Amino acid sequence: VFLVNLIGPLRVAAAFSENVVRSDRRIVAFISTRITNIEENTDGARYMYRTSKAALNVAIRNLSLELGPQNVICLAL
Repeated sequence: VFLVNLIGPLRVAAAFSENVVRSDRRIVAFISTRITNIEENTDGARYMYRTSKAALNVAIRNLSLELGPQNVICLAL
């Protein structure tokens, strides 16, 4: 689950980051989910999925801080 939801998207972002920086539309988008919202978690379960997507959200924030000075927007959709 972590390979698909976290590691894979980060590797794709790393592989294409230079292309994005040189492009006209400097946007990197990732698929997140509202299920990571702690307040909306009313049923528990889905530990691996929830934590992998929460980790992705943290990684997106980190990327936005690193790529922001180069005018790249990182989105969690």
